Formats: sequence, C-alpha cells, structure tokens
Amino acid sequence: MEEDLRFPFDRDGFRHVLVRRVGDICLVERMNLRVRPPSVHWEVVLLQHQPAQTLPSGKRYPARESYPSTEQWGEAGWTYTDPARADARMAELAEAFRDTATQASPLRVGHEGGPSGSPAPLADPSGKHVSSLTP
Repeated sequence: MEEDLRFPFDRDGFRHVLVRRVGDICLVERMNLRVRPPSVHWEVVLLQHQPAQTLPSGKRYPARESYPSTEQWGEAGWTYTDPARADARMAELAEAFRDTATQASPLRVGHEGGPSGSPAPLADPSGKHVSSLTP
C-alpha cells in the first residue's frame, strides 16, 4: 500500500500546509520560515507516485506519494503569489480531470494528516498526461 504525503511538513526552510486536495491535485500554502515576518506563496502540485525502493546503503522506502521534483516544475507544479490565481489553477485542473477520475475511481478529498480513498488517475480522456495543460 502506498504511503500518503503527510501535511504539514517543513523542507528547505519552508513550511508546506495543505489547503485543499482533489485526487492527486493539491493546493499548498508555502511559507518561507527564513524571513520575518514569514512570506507566503501558494503552489498547485500534481502528486507523484514513487515505487518502493531500497538504496545501496540498505535504507528502504515504501511506495509513496511525493512532491514534484524541481525538474517537473511547470509540468506538475506551479507557484503563485496571488492566492486567487492559485485557486483558479487548482479548480481548472480539478475540473479537467473530474470526469476521468470519477469514472476510474472516486475523487479523494484530503485533510491534514493524510487523504483517504484511491488515487485519481492523471490523464484526460485522450490519454494525454496532465502536464500537457499550460498554466
């Protein structure tokens, strides 16, 4: 079973707080903890699914959800300084995949501490990956 990405979490001087989740699409408030007062921006991300793996050191990781990598930004993650624009992007992506996700499995709506239900697929009816959409 895949481990859900848990919110909130801190990484690289930023706190990530889940605002809303629909399927694998998340609206995240990201606060810069290195400045006072902390600055805030928002990210819309498409969660990635990582298989279980064992590193050469022997450390094991279970199958899990993860944030998009830096290389995936612009295809699976977007940054906004205006919360209304972030919310609009979240709504756009959720609507674009609502029909497909509903047919394959119920949309899951997450809460802090982890979502419930099955992951929603990230392909539109034509088979294109969600990254084919432009912000």
